Amino acid sequence: MSAARSVTLGTLLAVLLVVPAARQARADQLDVQIRQVRTGDTYKLRLAAALALSRSRDPRALAALADTVERGSDASVRRLAALALGKQIDPTTPAATQARARAALAKAARSDRDRKVRTSAAQALAAVESV
Repeated sequence: MSAARSVTLGTLLAVLLVVPAARQARADQLDVQIRQVRTGDTYKLRLAAALALSRSRDPRALAALADTVERGSDASVRRLAALALGKQIDPTTPAATQARARAALAKAARSDRDRKVRTSAAQALAAVESV
């Protein structure tokens, strides 16, 4: 019984050590993606970062996507960010993050210089408004 118990305690200890490290790795990766979507040297890097952020419901990722909708230099990256916000905002999203996303989408729907971004932002805003 002590062998089974030591395996269980060993497994538990391993999990306790690995899970926080995995969370830290994801947090570090998220920080890198946020930095890349904002200041990446190339269009492809910014697009890849926006795509990676589009898979996250983390409020920091959503805030970075909202910033990208408003200030991104590439229309296709702004459009991807708008579409991502429309899909990722849900009832569990903090109210402040929802408000930030709505404001960015409303502004883009009204005044983005690219017609496709305006259309995508309007569609995403309608999805977010229904939350």
